[in-house]
Amino acid sequence: IATVSADEKVNQIRTLQTHGLDFVEKEYRLSSELYNADKDGQIWFEAEASYLMSFYPNGNTIKNEKCSGGAGVIDIMSASYQVKLNQSIKSYEVWVRINYVNAGECNINSFIDGDVLNAKTQKISVTNKDINKWVWVKINTVNSIEEFRKLTLSAKGSIVILDKILVSP
Repeated sequence: IATVSADEKVNQIRTLQTHGLDFVEKEYRLSSELYNADKDGQIWFEAEASYLMSFYPNGNTIKNEKCSGGAGVIDIMSASYQVKLNQSIKSYEVWVRINYVNAGECNINSFIDGDVLNAKTQKISVTNKDINKWVWVKINTVNSIEEFRKLTLSAKGSIVILDKILVSP
């Protein structure tokens, strides 16, 4: 994961503040990680690294040695992540790595920059034969009109563990 200095991060987030963010959202963003692209333009981060989840409990971080960071999240109401996009790349796909833990159905919802009205929903159906399988699921597409974007996910219920997120050109 490519990181930036604290001063550079504050300056980047101040740019975000000009877009009408309320005080609480500004505080969340100032205290959270900003994920940057690697040399291939890909942005990787752990699902449990959401800045909202560190401020109020709305999901369960669970230990799981099969998860890439040794943990994942389950039953998430709202998990948000800040990403810095390369504006020379016009469009990115958003993928999540999930583990099927129980049979049933759930929806993984995602939206960009608080735009709930244009949220994307990926319906997940898990059968008994699928339990314990790991899969990558495309959940959204984001354009790079704005350099800094906020990605928010939700996945209520205990059907899947969210492990890792990839934002890829």
